[in-house]
Amino acid sequence: MKSFPECMETYKKLMNKGEIQVAYSGLMEFILGLRNHLKNSHPKFYVSGNFYQGYMDFTYFSFTPNSLKKHRLRVAIIFVHKTLEFKVCLGGLNKKAQAIYWEKFIEKGWNKYEIPKSIKGSDFIIESTITTEPDFSNPKDLTNQLEKGILKFAKDVELYISKL
Repeated sequence: MKSFPECMETYKKLMNKGEIQVAYSGLMEFILGLRNHLKNSHPKFYVSGNFYQGYMDFTYFSFTPNSLKKHRLRVAIIFVHKTLEFKVCLGGLNKKAQAIYWEKFIEKGWNKYEIPKSIKGSDFIIESTITTEPDFSNPKDLTNQLEKGILKFAKDVELYISKL
């Protein structure tokens, strides 16, 4: 692996090309637009006031049905920069809530979505990849695809939690 100063030289070269800035700016605009669309279209969901831009590792915001928020749970919409994937995850509002519900999912053997083998070092209880190849050339269709996947995930989790 290159040293930090060597990486900064590469960073400078890439920044001077100008493509990184355009891609990053467009991505942040898309994610903010997705967040606003979900907030306006689904007023019964809690949507975080802003989103976490991250360190070019991942970017996310919360979009949680009130029924899950009552259980100290949250749904996060995550963009993974390295793979260009959109994921939706269920997490706890704190580590205690996360551990309690992770154990419930493990005990019941729920396998509809991916469950990490251990809660240590994990920020989620379950996760699902919505798309591995987002088509940014058609933001409206991408928004609809993501919304459909997010709502299905939230509904599946709400139904499961209601039966616990």
